[in-house]
Amino acid sequence: MSLQTLDRAMAVLRLLHGHPEGLRLVDIQDALKLHKPTAHRLLASMVSHGLADQNPQTRRYSLGTA
Repeated sequence: MSLQTLDRAMAVLRLLHGHPEGLRLVDIQDALKLHKPTAHRLLASMVSHGLADQNPQTRRYSLGTA
């Protein structure tokens, strides 16, 4: 994992921490100025490691249990 990827992951965690109701992918990519594929890959990895969760009904991302 590159330092840039780690920095982006930390930024996502900080952003999600401030939004307990969750955020849509587009909200995250806009807030952090990420391209959609980058945001999607990053969040998919974070979900697989328990750092983020995605509500299957609303598709919003929130902090994970890890």
